[in-house]
Amino acid sequence: EIYVDQRPASLVQQAKRKKRPPRKFPFQHVFGVGSSQEQVFEDTKPIVHSVMDGFNVCVLAYGQTGSGKTYTMEGPECDPGINVRSLHEVFTVAYEREQAGTHTHLISMSMMEIYNETIRDLLSDGNTKLQAQMG
Repeated sequence: EIYVDQRPASLVQQAKRKKRPPRKFPFQHVFGVGSSQEQVFEDTKPIVHSVMDGFNVCVLAYGQTGSGKTYTMEGPECDPGINVRSLHEVFTVAYEREQAGTHTHLISMSMMEIYNETIRDLLSDGNTKLQAQMG
């Protein structure tokens, strides 16, 4: 049996053997099915701003097929997802800082998809498969 404990948000998996305690997997936030793209982005916005302070950031969508990962990350044109909103925010902040004369920026990014243990570069021209490397 698996359920979500909302205070704080965690996924709880009951042990199959009664001698073991339940396993808890904590989350900072769990969004319900009625959550908007704007609500999800607002929760992600501080991470996006940390990019502009020099930190490397990874935004990851994980879940089973049909759970809404692509919708959350890309969204439709009329209601963009995290990717489009994040890029808009990054370039808006970069522009404002450059106009103020306080910063210059060099921005680079990558966008990957991992599906069935195959890694694809979503920004490349071809259908290039990549290899995972440690190090």
